[in-house]
Amino acid sequence: MLIGLLGSTGTIGNEVFMHLKKEYNIRIGTRNTGKLLPADCEYMSVDITKSDQLEAFCIGCKIIINCAGPSYQLSPLVANAAIKANAHYVDVFGGPALEKEFMNLLDLSDSTSIICAGSNPGLSGLLPKWLIKKYFDRVDKLICYAGGREKCSYGSGLDVLLSSINDYGIPDGEIKDGEISKGISEDAQTLYLSFQKEDVYLQKFLHEEYKRLAFELDIQDAVWYNIVPDLINHETISNSCKRMLRGADDNILYEEILKLQRISNMVTASREQWYAFIVEISGEKDGIATKKRCILNSNNSYKLCSFITLHAVKKIMEKRVPSGLYWAYNILDPEEVIEELLKSDIIKNCVIENFIDNFISNNSEEVQEGLI
Repeated sequence: MLIGLLGSTGTIGNEVFMHLKKEYNIRIGTRNTGKLLPADCEYMSVDITKSDQLEAFCIGCKIIINCAGPSYQLSPLVANAAIKANAHYVDVFGGPALEKEFMNLLDLSDSTSIICAGSNPGLSGLLPKWLIKKYFDRVDKLICYAGGREKCSYGSGLDVLLSSINDYGIPDGEIKDGEISKGISEDAQTLYLSFQKEDVYLQKFLHEEYKRLAFELDIQDAVWYNIVPDLINHETISNSCKRMLRGADDNILYEEILKLQRISNMVTASREQWYAFIVEISGEKDGIATKKRCILNSNNSYKLCSFITLHAVKKIMEKRVPSGLYWAYNILDPEEVIEELLKSDIIKNCVIENFIDNFISNNSEEVQEGLI
């Protein structure tokens, strides 16, 4: 059984490759087949922007996994070729733009496609669903925070900037009283994270997966905050987005990504790297008002991404998904995924605790329940 992998030289793609090669035959798509590459898989020269090369790469593969970026440019091209080859498809990212592309392709194949199978989106929807199922009968309010200090690859930098200005979500947006509310753009709030012993910057952002999750579970109030630990990173992202919103061509975009990479890598060279999800839920269990907070502290988001991607592949391989298009948070089993993740070495620790005030109130008073 052959699996085709694109983007294997990237941070996420390499993690996926190292795990898959233990169980499956892998075909790697690369621009340069002449460079030194692992000998235990098949290689094909492929330029992802060339449809004929992509289609040739996909023929004969059971599943095509796309870890290549920028996702907004490449995912639709790869998905199109995979569907034409009647291969199943898994994408680390994807989002609404790829979903629209699939609407024109699904009639061409009886294959299964799982998109947004990474850290955010992906785990960002699965973790709240797991907590809600475990601790709540009804949820009134959901607040999530995610981010950390990591090295920035070109692809991740591109997605960070484009997701801030394109149709990936709503800057300063939230769900309020069951409706989408767009606030006035404001300076990022600061928050002291006791488990990291440092101040971080928060930027409100309503991304598509989070919006869907809130509406599907009938959550009246839902807020998402991106975490940026260092002022210089926060200012770099903010200034880059402002420049691009004024009108940006590919050259300006390239300049801003390189700037973000340079700053991020400079900071991580001298400070601890980390990535965390914080989920705060207020609601009811067995008729009793309940508030639970989960702090999931990880080594890095790239390993989290590959973990969710591999679960999506596993689910398709085990024939546990009907044909069609799915977002990872809606088709993967939250309990199965999170319980296995907590046992892995990707997670530094996971704390679930009762709380009185939300972190964002800066007046937190917790009653710890347990360390998982």
